[in-house]
Amino acid sequence: VGAVLNRDTSSDRASAGLALNGAKAGWNWSVIGNAEAARSRTRSDRDDPLFTRDRAREDILSADVSALANGSLFKLPAGDAGLSVRAGLGGIDLDARRIRLGDTTRTELGRGRANIAANVDLPISRRRRDFDALGDLTLNANAELQTLSDFGSLVRVGAGANWSPLDRVNLLGAWSLEEGAPTIQQLGSPVLESPETRLFDFVRGETVLATVITGGNAALDADSRRVLKLGANWQPIKDTDLRFRADFVRSTIERPIQAIFGPTPALEAAFPERFVRDAAGTLISADLRPLNFDRARKDTLRLGIDFSKPLKSARPSQSVRDQLRAQFGRGRPEGGGESPPRPDAGPPPDGPPPGGFGGRGGGGGFFGGGNRGRLTFSLTDTITFRDDVRIGPGLPLIDYLDGDAAGAGGGTPRHRVEAQAGWANNGLGARLSANWRSGTRVDSASAGTLRFSPLATVNLRLFANLGERPELVLKHPWLRGSSVRLEVDNLFNAKQRVRDSAGLVPFNYQADLIDPLGRTVMISFRKLFLPSFAAMRRERERDAQ
Repeated sequence: VGAVLNRDTSSDRASAGLALNGAKAGWNWSVIGNAEAARSRTRSDRDDPLFTRDRAREDILSADVSALANGSLFKLPAGDAGLSVRAGLGGIDLDARRIRLGDTTRTELGRGRANIAANVDLPISRRRRDFDALGDLTLNANAELQTLSDFGSLVRVGAGANWSPLDRVNLLGAWSLEEGAPTIQQLGSPVLESPETRLFDFVRGETVLATVITGGNAALDADSRRVLKLGANWQPIKDTDLRFRADFVRSTIERPIQAIFGPTPALEAAFPERFVRDAAGTLISADLRPLNFDRARKDTLRLGIDFSKPLKSARPSQSVRDQLRAQFGRGRPEGGGESPPRPDAGPPPDGPPPGGFGGRGGGGGFFGGGNRGRLTFSLTDTITFRDDVRIGPGLPLIDYLDGDAAGAGGGTPRHRVEAQAGWANNGLGARLSANWRSGTRVDSASAGTLRFSPLATVNLRLFANLGERPELVLKHPWLRGSSVRLEVDNLFNAKQRVRDSAGLVPFNYQADLIDPLGRTVMISFRKLFLPSFAAMRRERERDAQ
């Protein structure tokens, strides 16, 4: 047994943001700015004790500001044409340094960015106006020009239509053409060599300990993608938030940026210099840095159902409301008073934020009542009809649905099913989510077939926004603005099963190596320190005197 090799990684991040918004002459505007500094350090043992540890450091500084304005452009018989304009400036700097065997390699990259985008919505027909021959129909066009200091100009153009020929029926279509540059991390992250790394060799069907090379690739090129989207949405029952939906997406990418996960027959044939083997054919080194393939194509269909129902929340008694006003000096809840929220403004899936006085969709707040809670359910099946890539010109397609490996976890599953159910009311809530994916296989002429079983996982969330329980806050005022959450991931400790052609489990695919954590349980307590409005009012009165 060889010596244990360790890798220590640490990261620090600091960020700041600013947002301004306003309205004037029928136009809304906003300005958003962000700045971030991040540093990561890596120290890796070597398999030769004569040498010190390899070290790598990556520092990233970034900042950006963007401005958005939207409003009415001109009038049409079916309504007002809308225009949105966005402009932005930004920059990012990367300083990466690697020390290996006493030699220092440094990479310094910088990227400046400027972009301007416009979006136009044209109402063609409106059912409730004189011009209603086609029902509700809106056309859309958008374009964006982005200039990068290291890649020049990149263009995105698109068009779409939203058509409702009948009440509660919507048909949507959109097309876009977009050029995208690799991230600065994909270009310049420090190159790391990890000796004695466990890796599955799909060529020979065995687990090996090899030197794995990761990091950036300065030779990456920009990609170009065309996306076609067609969708339909149907609400069968009036005044009931039950909807059926279907969305078809076709994505075609030229020069897609792909990360290599390990040797497969097709990858090794296309990039033999990336994989090194000894005289016996055992893999001893693999370069997994990203590169550009020739073309990729993916067709998916998403079928789903959504249901949502508002729930009536309990309203505190008049005496409790009077005590709350006396203690906190607030006669109405924050965020919009006692009027019920819009039908689509229920609490988020994990419940409302732990506010002190509730608000719209927040389970009723201190002065709740009306429909403020919500019951939700959704079910979605994503069916993949095609998922293939061509590594280089003249090379055969790699079909991820029919025996080729899309990653270390096997091929692309034909079906991915997601289900979510949630309940939130009076500051209490629960959310249950389940995910299922169908099995896949990976074929190899020399290693036979590797089969990956279907996998289903279930996650549970329970929360209590204690600040929205008025009787509790009256007894324990420090609980104002607090919440408790219980989270259980992979509730039934499900793990994928992998078998080779002989029915055996390859070493690298043992269940506890695929998912070492399994079921995880986390309990969290959150407290927001909110001001006392009564104290604030008394302070203002003293200042006025």
